[in-house]
Amino acid sequence: MVVTAEPAIFEGSVQGHVFADRTNAGIPGARVWLINSTNHNTTYGTTITGTGGYYYFVGVVPMGDNAYRLKAQKGNDTGYSSTFGVTTLENKSVDVYIRMSPASVTISTTRNYVVADGSDRIGITALVRDSLGRPVAGGHSVTFTATCDRPGSYGSIVPAHAVTDGEGRAGARYGRVPTAGSASFVTIGAYDGAGVGSSISIDIRAPDNTPPVTALKVTGEPDNAGGFISDVTATLTADDPGGWGVNETYYRIGDAGWTRYTSPITVSSEGGSTIYYYSTDMAGNAEMPKSRTVMIHKK
Repeated sequence: MVVTAEPAIFEGSVQGHVFADRTNAGIPGARVWLINSTNHNTTYGTTITGTGGYYYFVGVVPMGDNAYRLKAQKGNDTGYSSTFGVTTLENKSVDVYIRMSPASVTISTTRNYVVADGSDRIGITALVRDSLGRPVAGGHSVTFTATCDRPGSYGSIVPAHAVTDGEGRAGARYGRVPTAGSASFVTIGAYDGAGVGSSISIDIRAPDNTPPVTALKVTGEPDNAGGFISDVTATLTADDPGGWGVNETYYRIGDAGWTRYTSPITVSSEGGSTIYYYSTDMAGNAEMPKSRTVMIHKK
């Protein structure tokens, strides 16, 4: 706690404000005690901080150096205290800092899966907040954990221990899961020294280097030569044998630009129309474009 003296405002007063340690954010609703140190540490008075964390005591009797101690607390968070004297009837401006205990630790990752190829890694961020929802900043310790149903086959977290930055965040990286015998998921946890924390489940995926496969089906009123005498409906379906799942399917007719496929396509132009199409999967593999020419000769 830092104690500073300013010019007298009125006699026999002590006033100041309560800050969260390191963040310097004012703490409204903190209780502040003025304790008489020379009288068996009995409480001289109490007050509750208002907006911005400000408090004040009036009618304080000057008793010399080390006469009083100032303490502060917010909920279960114990503040720093300091002994100081009120030797003259002048205003004392006192700043009290409280080290807020973490009330929550939330965890997030750069994506919800990691590839079991021995090298892939994802980022992990733990955000530590106090009971007022503010970040617990400036060096608060966080421990990262990784657990699954197959010990020894789920990779590693680096570093296993980190400290919060100025915004209450601590970071690490997870990955390097071996290809052989890997688990299907891993639970990533982040905890502070008091056991407050949370966890998140991350999928472990086998490498997928196989592109998806797209099929085209056309329907209409056929002629006798493999063409159609009516408008044609073209329907695209895709499957991903690599297992990660289809991401998007695209098509174009003739020299037009590629369009994302969302619903069956209607082809109505007479003559030959060439439909080009392909798909991508969630692993980033792209199928080589395929095509089919549809002939329409209406009556």
